[in-house]
Amino acid sequence: QIIHSTSISQSNKSSIHIPAYTIVDEPRFGWRGMLLDVSRHFFDIEFVKKYLDIMAMYKLNVFHWHLTDDQGWRIEIKKHPKLTEVGAWRKGTGKEKWDYQIEAVVDGDPKYGGFYTQEEIKEIIQYAKERYITVIPEIELPGHSWSALNAYPELSCTGTPWIRPEETPWEFTDPFCPGNEKTFEFFENIFSEVIDLFPSKYIHIGGDEAKKTPWTKCEKCQLRMQAHNLENVDELQSYFVKRIQKIVNSKGRKIIGWDEILEGGLAPGAAVMSWRGEEGGIEAATHKHNVVMTPGDFVYFNKPQFDAKLEDAGYNILPLEKIYSYNPIPKELEKENHKYILGAEALLWSEYLYSYEIAENRLTPRIAALSEVVWTSKENKNWKNFQNKLTNHFSFLDEKNVNYFIPPPTNIENDLFVKDDYKVEMNKSYTNSEIYYTMDNSEPTKNSIKYDKPFIISNSVIIKAKTFMLSNRSSKTVTARINKTAYQKNKMIDNLQVGIQAKYFTGNISSVNDFDNMEFQNVIMLNNFTIPTNIEKDFFGIEFDGYIKILEDGIYTFYLSSDDGSKLIINDKLVIDNDGIHGMIEVKNKVALSKGYHSIKLIYFDNKFGEGLEVNVSSAKMEKQIVPSSMLYHKN
Repeated sequence: QIIHSTSISQSNKSSIHIPAYTIVDEPRFGWRGMLLDVSRHFFDIEFVKKYLDIMAMYKLNVFHWHLTDDQGWRIEIKKHPKLTEVGAWRKGTGKEKWDYQIEAVVDGDPKYGGFYTQEEIKEIIQYAKERYITVIPEIELPGHSWSALNAYPELSCTGTPWIRPEETPWEFTDPFCPGNEKTFEFFENIFSEVIDLFPSKYIHIGGDEAKKTPWTKCEKCQLRMQAHNLENVDELQSYFVKRIQKIVNSKGRKIIGWDEILEGGLAPGAAVMSWRGEEGGIEAATHKHNVVMTPGDFVYFNKPQFDAKLEDAGYNILPLEKIYSYNPIPKELEKENHKYILGAEALLWSEYLYSYEIAENRLTPRIAALSEVVWTSKENKNWKNFQNKLTNHFSFLDEKNVNYFIPPPTNIENDLFVKDDYKVEMNKSYTNSEIYYTMDNSEPTKNSIKYDKPFIISNSVIIKAKTFMLSNRSSKTVTARINKTAYQKNKMIDNLQVGIQAKYFTGNISSVNDFDNMEFQNVIMLNNFTIPTNIEKDFFGIEFDGYIKILEDGIYTFYLSSDDGSKLIINDKLVIDNDGIHGMIEVKNKVALSKGYHSIKLIYFDNKFGEGLEVNVSSAKMEKQIVPSSMLYHKN
């Protein structure tokens, strides 16, 4: 890093003059990791090597290789060849984006996928070792096993291949059958080969999101539970984990798994990765288990960095500053248990990584922020200093031909104004960058108008702006529609009462436009836009209808967060479109409202796997807050 940064400032590249240094440095944590999910989308060994090179640059030392999942089994197991012959390939549903397909044609049937031979895995392990990186393999169990159970369906509770519903491509799949002794013979064979390949101390066994309902209906599983006095399926999962741990331990290794392996009790010596927040890590450390922190709110690098809708990522954004702010030692953890926190790891899940370029864009420059999280002491961390240091790293990434993320101009967005003049301001994130913009709806280039200082406009206009780096790489275009407008007129309504009316529906839909396909249940009166506690979760919809009371003329910003889709309509006009099946995503927009009552409608649905809804509002005189019940009314 010193050589690289010094060479930037010196014009004579043939010889670089470096001052004498005394370096006193050591990492804060011993586990400084990055996960790469190669199941949902397959990455060839050249990309894996590039990934390791970037990790080494930032002194990360654990490569967590997510080799198996529902969508593909990626490691050759000689004892069970169908794992790659069948499990490494899948058909498309027509909904996926496979920009870099690798296809196998079997009986004229094209399929997507790929796998690593054992020789290729040895090559990667050696490549990582030369860069002081340990490779931790992950073999998912008992759930996330569709690829394996398609190859060997006799190891499921039904004994038949699981059929995925076409409308839910990421559906949780049936797990392995813990009542079948052949399941454990199967994993004995697999871990024998895996451990012969990987010299790592830990072997990751997954353990998350196991769909346990098949176990409640399986005669073999029920007999197993009776034989071992297991009270519920959580304890049956614990039994499964402990059996696998015994296999791994017998070969001189230790297991690590996602925090669900805590359910039903955890065997001594097992380590935990805490991904559902920090609670699992705190519990594990309190019980003297080693922990690696991987909370989704801070280190899920598959989340987009800019705009969740624009980047088609199914998640809310995760900005660089939030990653940098993370402290892997939870405040709630007793000091005597801090020693059990081995470190932290960022996770790059690949459901939405349709190309290598997108993967690199999510990884960098975030990996630099992670590097300081796990290496630098809390006292030496400084966000502004980090931003300044980061500018030197873009030339390194340029040399490696890495498609790093470039933030588009900030502080410019869709806006309204009701006066004659409006000041346009734009900010850039890095000093060694420039902003160029247009006002004729064309794409900005370096021949467009260069932004130097704020400027005034008097009429409605569409502004498109981009950030350009010195290397001529550029950001995505940000488009701002600046509209001169009048305040929307209020409605004269009598006999209003506090509260909002909510119609409750049930049914399996994927868009708020499909409410006609749902079954009406009843009408519920609520104080605000919230999900009632007394309804069935999954496959439901709510249509809120009423009025919002505005206390004074102004421009109001509404923020709509939902999991899954939602739309906000004010005065019969669409204000926010947050439709589709996705995780918790916030979308905002502004509307000019006059003092008084305005009709408001919110349509929301949840498909499956979690639900969430929140509506906030702000104005020039109102801090962002959940829409209070005092603003919501309905007809008597």
